[in-house]
Amino acid sequence: MLEEDTKNQPTPPYHHWGGYPATVAALDGFEAARQSDPKLGSMFDKLDQLDRSSRSDLFDVMEACRFEPEEVSRINSPVLDGIVEGDNRA
Repeated sequence: MLEEDTKNQPTPPYHHWGGYPATVAALDGFEAARQSDPKLGSMFDKLDQLDRSSRSDLFDVMEACRFEPEEVSRINSPVLDGIVEGDNRA
């Protein structure tokens, strides 16, 4: 029964990023926190930019976002880590 209930629920925003973004976005009051906390807002704005980018301009957008190493570590996203790794090899 529980498995059926979870299949019908929409995927939470930022779930695909995993890590900190997925956890924070799933909390009540997320939008208010995003608006009131500049660091949090900036992080999600950058992730939104990456989400909107095409494959061909992903690394250009990544460079424009200027993620600091500490920020990437705090975000703790396997997806972002993969993009960073790919960007470092380019």
